Amino acid sequence: MGWIAQVKWPIIIKKIFFTYFVNRYRIDLTESVIEKAWDFKTLDDLFTRKLKSQARTVAESIIVHPCDSQLTFFEKIEENFYIQVKKVPYQIARLVKPFSANGYINGRVGVYYLCPTDYHRVHSPVDGYVTQIAYIPGAYWPVNYWSTKNIDHLFYKNERVLFEIQTPRGPLVLIMVGAINVGKISTPLWPELQNSIQKKSVPDVLNFEKPISINKGQELGIFHLGSTVVMCYSEEFTIKSGLLDKPQPLDLVKLGQGYEGIGIP
Repeated sequence: MGWIAQVKWPIIIKKIFFTYFVNRYRIDLTESVIEKAWDFKTLDDLFTRKLKSQARTVAESIIVHPCDSQLTFFEKIEENFYIQVKKVPYQIARLVKPFSANGYINGRVGVYYLCPTDYHRVHSPVDGYVTQIAYIPGAYWPVNYWSTKNIDHLFYKNERVLFEIQTPRGPLVLIMVGAINVGKISTPLWPELQNSIQKKSVPDVLNFEKPISINKGQELGIFHLGSTVVMCYSEEFTIKSGLLDKPQPLDLVKLGQGYEGIGIP
């Protein structure tokens, strides 16, 4: 699917093929800047479509959901935690590597699954500063139900882009996990990564000498087709934001929707 998504098809093919995709995955183009499926140049452009400014409202709460998706997991970070299946333990130090994991035990971790229906841009869940971005090369296993049940440590193995965000309430890490059909993860904060990501075979880290100010709801990255976001909140942030005693329901969520039970700054 990766190369097919980049092909610029003739209009007659797009009217059939792209319209099929829109109907098959029930994509709502009325909220897209481009409303007709065949007006997109490529299938990738369709999946990475921009939304109209009024399509999403960013809540006033301290934390908002970073993307349109299914929240499939939200639990306490312990020495071993299980974001896939039981008997497949994860450790926070390995999950957020190469960033520091100090202070993340007793924090919270959430997993968001994006399906083809969803808007494929990922936004900041908080106001803060991006201090580092890391690229980790890896495999392209699918992140569907079968894979999460059968491929151990999937979120260690697949390609990833990590954002370290500092806030007055403490740090957090947002992880974009690549998957099958995702030939590229791009970010406006590191434009060069988009053109070289498929050529990289070793990890790479971009440290900002002057951290980049980021607003809640501001775009961080783009999945070219679909995948998963993993949110890791430090213990300090968990306590100061009010997340400590606020379990989040596992449900469909929208970008900008406030976390349940979390107040206004």
